[in-house]
Amino acid sequence: MNRPTSNEAEEQINDSSKLLTENLLKELFQTGLVKVLVPHVTGVLIDALVVSVTTFVGTLARGQVGALIGAATGITIIIIPKAMGHGNYKPLMAVIKEDMTEEDRDRFLEIVWNQGLKYCLGKKYSENQLKDPAVMNSAVTELKKNPEAIETIENVVNQALAEKKMSLAKTE
Repeated sequence: MNRPTSNEAEEQINDSSKLLTENLLKELFQTGLVKVLVPHVTGVLIDALVVSVTTFVGTLARGQVGALIGAATGITIIIIPKAMGHGNYKPLMAVIKEDMTEEDRDRFLEIVWNQGLKYCLGKKYSENQLKDPAVMNSAVTELKKNPEAIETIENVVNQALAEKKMSLAKTE
């Protein structure tokens, strides 16, 4: 068997840190109350299309008055779901896996690990200890009971998400 070179060993350590960070975030934010506000560029185009189509149909049906009614209908179709918060939020782990490139994901996890989790957990647990699922569960339980640690981690996550123009949002 060949021993890994120093670069390969560093890469393995980085990969394990990333996996550990993902698992800790998954456990910390599994409640579903913490989601990420995701801006959608295509949403604007879809909104414009909805208003255009309803206005066009209204114009065909009733002329100028129909255009006004169609536009009002289109705007209502758009406003109601947005006011209720539908379509703007995704779970944090879905954003990490679906909306980030591999580079963005690696950078995000690196920031969250180094500035948040490692800071909050490093005093009591080593990275190697946290690889044990029982120790990780214990650490997550302790973190959940510590509002200052959760706030620190949320702030770091928000800072990392800000690079992608996203932010954490507590939904109910």
